[in-house]
Amino acid sequence: MTKFKNIKSNGKGLILTIASLLIIATGLIMQPILAEARGRFGQQRTPDDMVQHLIERLDLTPEQTDEIKPIIQESFEKRQEVRDKYSEERNQTRNAMRDEMHAI
Repeated sequence: MTKFKNIKSNGKGLILTIASLLIIATGLIMQPILAEARGRFGQQRTPDDMVQHLIERLDLTPEQTDEIKPIIQESFEKRQEVRDKYSEERNQTRNAMRDEMHAI
């Protein structure tokens, strides 16, 4: 009977070990992907950062780089205008929510 208990407990330990290794491996694999995503969702990239990223990813020629720079710059400016347009509304909504939560 004790032999079966040892096998069962060792089996649980093995499963736990394998699961832990899979979680660690997934974290190591996802780290570069998440680091790139942080650039998109964390600190805002400048137009020059975006152009440099495209040069590296797409192996752009100098001519292609010259063509894409104004497009990236215009897109950056338009996105900034939209962010600015809604930032005050976002701040008011956040403050109203905070006030309501504090009242609870």
